[in-house]
Amino acid sequence: MSDIFFYLILGSSALAAFFALLAFLRVGSLQNGAKALTQGHFEQTMRSESDRTRADVADQARGLRQELNENIRGFQTSTIQVLGDLGKQYGDQIRDFKSAAAEQFDGFAGRLSERIAGIEDLLHRGLA
Repeated sequence: MSDIFFYLILGSSALAAFFALLAFLRVGSLQNGAKALTQGHFEQTMRSESDRTRADVADQARGLRQELNENIRGFQTSTIQVLGDLGKQYGDQIRDFKSAAAEQFDGFAGRLSERIAGIEDLLHRGLA
């Protein structure tokens, strides 16, 4: 992802420099009798154009970072909501399982008590 931004910045800087050079050549050819473009003027113009390009790229990068932060916040919010809903569903399932297990245990305990009472009754009759 960062390689794409690097090539985008590099390409836009080169394109801006090319157009700046064409503009200077055009202005120089229109001025008859004007002094030639010196190296200092050319360097100054190239620096200012590079600075403008760099500022534009920085603004675009800032916008992309803000958009990414907003998307991450939205993702976090939706993930927390989904996990909360899953927790509620699992809690409900556990409560249902607990009540079903309690009912089965109570039924088993009742049947066991009846059988033990029956065995106790048989033992009392047999010993008497």
